[in-house]
Amino acid sequence: MQHASDPSLDILPNTVRSLPNIVRFSLPRKRSTRLSYQDTNTICNFDNEFWNNFEEYLNNIYRKSSVKYRYLYAKQYYRILLEGNAQSLIVLSISKRLQVMKSLSVLSKFMGCYDNWKNIKDRYQLKWSNENSVETFKKIINEGNSFDNLLEWLKTTSSQISEAHRNILFYCSLTGLRPDEACQSIKLVKENITSYQDKDKMILKHFEFPEINRYYKGIIMQ
Repeated sequence: MQHASDPSLDILPNTVRSLPNIVRFSLPRKRSTRLSYQDTNTICNFDNEFWNNFEEYLNNIYRKSSVKYRYLYAKQYYRILLEGNAQSLIVLSISKRLQVMKSLSVLSKFMGCYDNWKNIKDRYQLKWSNENSVETFKKIINEGNSFDNLLEWLKTTSSQISEAHRNILFYCSLTGLRPDEACQSIKLVKENITSYQDKDKMILKHFEFPEINRYYKGIIMQ
């Protein structure tokens, strides 16, 4: 039996007439398992190869003890960079939040989305310090933190410890180095003082030794 043709089809191009068949038989596309972070065109596969490369990257810029925590926290909280949601971060304790922030910061640099991390940090008002400017100012003007009190504490403490420990304490006080920095510096003094010290200029050349300057980029010389 011959059916009457639809008059509307007579005015449609052949390509348009075939659209219902195309739509009917096309299958839904399989969703990619790859994750991409917002506002960028870069796509990352967070597989073993990615995390191995990230760990190698960390080993080049951090001490071994720091690599462990940077790696673990980055792997646990990396979705914050992908989704832009830092609610799971702001409920953490201050000390842990700072550690996670450091991990996400270095991970974002490795991924090439550091600007995205800065936007997240600004949106959630995340701070690198757990003190506000008022508290910092109070500590500065507090009489208990005066230089004279520091010298008094140093004198009292030094009289109660061995000479070896006393010398280390004096070294830290005179150089202003943090404990880890001081340990690295003292090691260089004992093992490589000829290269470490410039006798003419009377300085210690931190900048020539990656084992100390690698971790503390603010240290140039003493």
